Amino acid sequence: MIKAIVIDVGGVYVKGTRNDVFSYLSKKFKVDLNNSIEYLYTRFNTGKIDSEEFFKKISNKLKIDKHILKRAWLNAIKIKFKPDKNIEKILKNLKESGYILTTITNTNKFHLNFHRKAGNYKYFTVVIASCEVGLLKPNKKIYLILMKRLKLKPEEILFIDNTEENLITAKRLGMKTITYTNPGNLKKTLSNLHIK
Repeated sequence: MIKAIVIDVGGVYVKGTRNDVFSYLSKKFKVDLNNSIEYLYTRFNTGKIDSEEFFKKISNKLKIDKHILKRAWLNAIKIKFKPDKNIEKILKNLKESGYILTTITNTNKFHLNFHRKAGNYKYFTVVIASCEVGLLKPNKKIYLILMKRLKLKPEEILFIDNTEENLITAKRLGMKTITYTNPGNLKKTLSNLHIK
């Protein structure tokens, strides 16, 4: 029996992803952010470097004033990271039905703080953030941390993500999984699993 449901934030609950932020900033500053910062972004998302170091290194690399870059980045996430109202309704119903809602999110402190202040984690009992545990999905250890915190067996957990790679580890551990495509399909799939 499913007791907990793990919902990815970026690309599922929140419409925007880091790629949307990168695209926005790449256009604004006329640079290719995707190819320029991948290594640093991974270190940022695993908590190996903090916001100050990240923005300092990126601004030096791209020759953009650090404060201007940071303000533009915050503006980009304000524009791009909007909760999907349809998903929000689903989360509210699941919470009211007694399911434990949680997330494992590949994120950094800058985005994490934004989501917390914006109330984007309000439905989640447990938030496992990559920058706080030093691991990224699909690393098996991050899923084990979740199970330990929830005190649940894998078969009691449903994992919803828009990235197939992140679902493979969950499946191997014994969790049920749903590949997210859109709110309508998610609602239908949950209903087929008798989860309402």
